[in-house]
Amino acid sequence: MHHISSGFKSIFTQITMDAIGKIRLSIGGAGFSGWSGLPYLIEDFSAVPTFEGDNTVMAQESAKYLLKLYKR
Repeated sequence: MHHISSGFKSIFTQITMDAIGKIRLSIGGAGFSGWSGLPYLIEDFSAVPTFEGDNTVMAQESAKYLLKLYKR
């Protein structure tokens, strides 16, 4: 279960970071303003993809485990 949840963490945190970046870019200059709240959201969330391991490593570990299961 740990390998699968690590893979989900990797995927979902990256999707979230990408979405926050797209939102910031899509609203133009207001995305950089503190009034939008996005700079604070980015600051608070930016560390999440590296908590308990980097997303790249976690995705690789999950893929390795799933391939091992597939081969069985």
